[in-house]
Amino acid sequence: MEKKQLLSSTHVDRHGMRMSKTALDRAAEQINGPFVVGMGIEHDVLLPPIGKIVKASVEKLPDGEYGLFGEYKLFNLVKTKEITLPNGEQAIIDTWEDERPFADRHEEIPSSR
Repeated sequence: MEKKQLLSSTHVDRHGMRMSKTALDRAAEQINGPFVVGMGIEHDVLLPPIGKIVKASVEKLPDGEYGLFGEYKLFNLVKTKEITLPNGEQAIIDTWEDERPFADRHEEIPSSR
């Protein structure tokens, strides 16, 4: 399943913070770079990703502010293959058309510049 949603904007958020358009442009550049960002649940790094953000763009919003939009794909459990790991545990393999690796969620994503 592929969807598009607003990821961030130049509006003041509920924490009183504002992203600059430059920061949104850089985030889009990183997402469109050699690594993909995992789509998680509530930013909880202890949970495995449920999909990945495959493409991003910065667009002007109707009120004159800017938004970072991401297109994401959720794991498709219909096209999966079950395998047995060397320790005997069961795992699932899913394949994507986009073969870029996931970015490490604990390290800074390298710039594609």
